[in-house]
Amino acid sequence: MKTIYGSLPFYDSLIKQDRVRTNAVVPVHCPRTKLPPFLIQVGTALVATVDSIKLVSCSGSETDITSGYFPSFPSVTASVATALGYYIQYNGDTLSKNLPLGSYYVKVTKSDATYYSDWINVWNMQNPLERFCKIQFSNTNNLGDIRYEGSFVQMVWLEAVLNIPTHEMIQTGEEKDGIFLAEKIVSKYIYTIIAYVSRGIYRCLMRLTQHDTITITDEVGNTYTPSIGNVIVEAPEWIGFDACKLTIKFNDGDNTAFGWVEL
Repeated sequence: MKTIYGSLPFYDSLIKQDRVRTNAVVPVHCPRTKLPPFLIQVGTALVATVDSIKLVSCSGSETDITSGYFPSFPSVTASVATALGYYIQYNGDTLSKNLPLGSYYVKVTKSDATYYSDWINVWNMQNPLERFCKIQFSNTNNLGDIRYEGSFVQMVWLEAVLNIPTHEMIQTGEEKDGIFLAEKIVSKYIYTIIAYVSRGIYRCLMRLTQHDTITITDEVGNTYTPSIGNVIVEAPEWIGFDACKLTIKFNDGDNTAFGWVEL
């Protein structure tokens, strides 16, 4: 299989997990009501349904969430993606009952293979999210190895609140006798999120700008829909081998830019 670096990466071996390779201290966050959406690229042309989905704790104990959690299991099945191969896909549907709180990895088993996710932290997130921001994003077309056919939408929860905003002024006009004569001035308000993330989530979010549908929900429930190309994911500041400080800047579509024109 090939690991898809989406909102929850999966591997074909435990030794490939971020936590094992880099001693990652920042897990993938999710609420009790749903797992992060994920894609698993199956390495065989065999289309097989998933036999079981389990949460595995730090002590190695397993919680079977195959039945009783998913409204109509198997809601996660391998499916054909014409040019990209075969995928197991979970769309982040709301579960029938809450996940247990704690740290786990997800183990997905089908007849011929087993797949292991990066470690997740299940939080008792409230509505609004209080100490978290949520980013939902998708694209009209497939993006590299990410299969967006079939209404797949990624969701990433960042343990962060909106950070210090900034702005940009765009001025059009001409300078005459040392004085700038403005014809048009546009002010742009820019929001910022700064969060600490693992390598896997960094690889997911570094492609955020390339998506044409993005919705960001802040810690108090406000939502923002940045215009296409108006999300900037800055180069990360690595604080160690396993985690980085990531800065995301974005606008709020038509609610962001305000123009003045000389009459």
